[in-house]
Amino acid sequence: MISPAAKPPAPSGGWLSRLSARLASPQPLLALISLTTLLAAGWLLDRYRDGVAQAARETLTAIAEHRRDAVEQQLASLRREAELFASASVHIADEMEAWIEGDFQDRHLEQDLDRHFRERVEADRYLSIALFDASGQARLRIGQPLAGDGAGLMRDTVAGASLKLIDHMTLPPEVASVGYLAPIRVKGQPRGGLLLTQRAEPTLYPLLGARPYASRTRETYLIRRDGATWRALTPLRFPVTGDGQFRLPAELAPVGLLEPRFSAGAPDYRGESAMFHVTPVRGTDWLVVAQQDRNEIFAATRQTVGFVAPLLLLVLGLFHALVHLLQRAHAERKRDDDLDKDTRLAEIASSLDTVLWEADPATGA
Repeated sequence: MISPAAKPPAPSGGWLSRLSARLASPQPLLALISLTTLLAAGWLLDRYRDGVAQAARETLTAIAEHRRDAVEQQLASLRREAELFASASVHIADEMEAWIEGDFQDRHLEQDLDRHFRERVEADRYLSIALFDASGQARLRIGQPLAGDGAGLMRDTVAGASLKLIDHMTLPPEVASVGYLAPIRVKGQPRGGLLLTQRAEPTLYPLLGARPYASRTRETYLIRRDGATWRALTPLRFPVTGDGQFRLPAELAPVGLLEPRFSAGAPDYRGESAMFHVTPVRGTDWLVVAQQDRNEIFAATRQTVGFVAPLLLLVLGLFHALVHLLQRAHAERKRDDDLDKDTRLAEIASSLDTVLWEADPATGA
C-alpha cells in the first residue's frame, strides 16, 4: 500500500525568513529600508547639531550678558563715587566751594584738598583725582596725569551739568583707565569739575578676561568703534593676525548698536569662523563680545558622526548579509523539497508499474 506523500515543512526562521521566502528579489525592499534608516539617522544628527548650536548660543548669550552687567555695575560704582566727591555730601564740599569761590588762591584750602584726595587715591587705588575750573584748566591733580583732559571736555560738562565718561581704554594696559568727570556746583551753578579715574587693569580687565570654563577658544572682550574699524579695549586671548588691525564683522556691530546681536558664523579677528554674541554697554559706546570657534563647538558632533556612521553602515551590512543568507537557505530548502518531490513521484510511478505488471490479466487482480 502506498502511503500519502508528506507535506513539505513550512519555512522557518521567523518573519524575516518568511518575508524573504515570499519575495522573488528582496533587493528593492532592502534598498528602501537602508534609505529610510540613513535618512532617519541624518535627521537625528541634524537635530543633534541644532541642539549643540542652540546650547552654544545660549551659553555665549549668558556669558556676554553677565560680563556686560559686571562692567555696567563697575561703571555705576565709579559714577556714584565721582558724584559723591563732587557733591555736597562729602565733608570737603565746603572747602572745594570756598576754594573755587576764592578763585583757587587759598593755599591752605588747596593743601587740605590735596591731602584728602591723596589719601583716597592711595586707599582706593584710584589712578588719579583732578579738580578743574570752568575753563578746563587743572587746578589740582593727584595721581598719574592723563591725556585728553581738555578744556572742551570741561566746558561740555559744565554746560551740560552732567557727568561725562572719560574713556582712556586704548592706552597701554599699565595706564589704560576709565573715569567720570562730574560738575561741581557752587550755589547751584556749575563752576568746575572733578575727574575721578580708575585703572582698567585691576578693575575692568578681570571682568572680561576671567575664563571659569573649559574651552580652548571661548573669550570675552570689550570693543569700541575707531573710525572705520574697531579697537579692542581689553586684552585678547589670541594675537591679532594679518595686518595687526582688529576687525569685527560689520553685520554684528553697526554704528549706534542698541540691541544685542548674534552671529552663528563669521570670521573673527584671527580669520577663524566663530559664533558671536555682541551686546552694548549702557552709557558708553562700548560693546561686549563673547565668541567661540565653531570648530570647537561642533567637535562633539563630528565625533558622533564619525562613530555613528561606520556603526550604522556595519549594521546595514549585517542586515543585508542576513537577508542574503536567509534567502539562500530558503532557495536550498526549496531545491531540496523539489528534489524530494521528484523522488516521491518517481517512486509512485515505479510502484504503479509494478502493480500493473503483477496483476492477473484475466481477472485484473
